[in-house]
Amino acid sequence: MPAPVIDVTLAAAPQGTYDNPTFRDETATETTYSTAPDNYFTTVITSKVVERIEGRTPGVPFFVWMAHKAPHLPLVPRSDHTALYPGPIAEPATFNEALLARPEPIRATNVYNLNAPLSVLSLYGLWVGAQYTTARPTGVGKDAAPGGMTDQQKKEWGYQESAGDYGRTIAALDESVDTIVDTLAAEGITNNTLIIFTADNGWHMGDWGWYEKRRATEPSIRVPLILKWPAEIASPIV
Repeated sequence: MPAPVIDVTLAAAPQGTYDNPTFRDETATETTYSTAPDNYFTTVITSKVVERIEGRTPGVPFFVWMAHKAPHLPLVPRSDHTALYPGPIAEPATFNEALLARPEPIRATNVYNLNAPLSVLSLYGLWVGAQYTTARPTGVGKDAAPGGMTDQQKKEWGYQESAGDYGRTIAALDESVDTIVDTLAAEGITNNTLIIFTADNGWHMGDWGWYEKRRATEPSIRVPLILKWPAEIASPIV
């Protein structure tokens, strides 16, 4: 059997931006997608994967690896998703838990920490910082921070803004998964195609007042792994 051949490659250059992303193909040719509405990272790679599936050689096994940018920071939803999840979004039960009884490494950590609202690494600091403005070249606005807030209010406001934009950003990812599944069905190859959905890490969404992934706690280490293969997996298995 001949060795598998990677015949098509599309990679972000370097990690890419949500709006007007630039991609590099297998010949190192770079293309910037800047024509709306097809100028959003998730939309571009989804359409390219659909093209790859539809253009495959019938009857020949194929493999597609699709890696999303979402939900990498800074979060930028697609323009038609900006009104989703208007809030308020429920805070996790541990949002305001005091960490004095926790081990020292947990108490001392301050990476994207909502409990340090004045830090440049806090969600509040990230949100009001320049990166959340410059990352939105197509005019997808962000809410302005109210003045006169206490530290606790900044913590709560930063959570609402970031949690909302997290949901709004991955809405396009959800649609992407639907599109790929629908494409396989339209091509008549759903039954014998293995779909693997996974990620490289879990996520803190306000748990213990934290954000991001860099602590070995349950929300951070629990990584999704979902397999769909109707020909071999007849009924749900956990």
